[in-house]
Amino acid sequence: MSKHRSRSRLSRPPDARRAPDPAVSIDLYELERFSHRDLRKWLTASETLDEIQRELHFGLESQRRGYRAELLEALRVKPASTLKLQGWIRIVEFRYCLDPLSAVGSLRGIGGRFNVGQDLGAAVGTAPLPALYVAQDLETAYREKFQVPVVSHVAGLTPEELALQDPSSFLVAFLRGEIHSVLDLGDREALKPFCERIAQFELPSRVRTLARSLGIRPAQLVRSPAILQRVALSSKWRVIPTQFDIPAPSQIFGDLVQSAGYEAMIFRSSQGGGQCAVIFPARMSESSSFVELHDGYPEQVALPRLDRETWPRLIAP
Repeated sequence: MSKHRSRSRLSRPPDARRAPDPAVSIDLYELERFSHRDLRKWLTASETLDEIQRELHFGLESQRRGYRAELLEALRVKPASTLKLQGWIRIVEFRYCLDPLSAVGSLRGIGGRFNVGQDLGAAVGTAPLPALYVAQDLETAYREKFQVPVVSHVAGLTPEELALQDPSSFLVAFLRGEIHSVLDLGDREALKPFCERIAQFELPSRVRTLARSLGIRPAQLVRSPAILQRVALSSKWRVIPTQFDIPAPSQIFGDLVQSAGYEAMIFRSSQGGGQCAVIFPARMSESSSFVELHDGYPEQVALPRLDRETWPRLIAP
């Protein structure tokens, strides 16, 4: 009798292994429950965050405009340096391979790390700023272009997957040139006079009030070169312009740098590795600075050199 019961229990498949019954509907599991009151609360918080960002931007912008001449002079305290480009790299999508030195792409959408694009400029009433981004070697250029961190494989993901990019063709252009008026973002002594001036700016009182209503800390203002470097090179710089339609701190700083007369700025890649440079073509109008394609290039490339004569055509749509 005991043997019969034992066989019976072993022959009956456990519930966990039982084949699903096609006549039974799929179960739905509740992940979260919230009410209309919760939705209204979240909407109010979202609107308050929008207001905080706008109060912060325009409150500080009025101070920046009031002391603009002093800020630009502070950026010029230390003499500008010269940057020689030999074997530097620019990566562009393959469809733009006949215009590798064009800065038109930097004007699309919100723009780049250190320049404001057309969509963002229209939202805040500022003029879009063309810029050309290059890197000192291929790895750095690739990581910056596709925003791939130093650890290129995480949990089996490829660099393209980490960058949320579809595999596609791109052009690697080798460059040479010389830029005569360059600000080094890595030079804290050069940034010190500027930071001493903006350290006197005051956080708008409305920002403090709104932050308290949400139970969050108000934004930290830039008070030192170290903070300025961290803010300018943040990997999350796109959050503010994308969510709130106002320039990121790095874009505001880039505008001040080019307004101070600099033709370019060098900075450490936010993804680790080597140096990068952002070149402001419009500042080359009265300079002997230039950037040109170094290696062999297709004869269909109409403008293989960026200088004071060609830059207007290289920023035209």
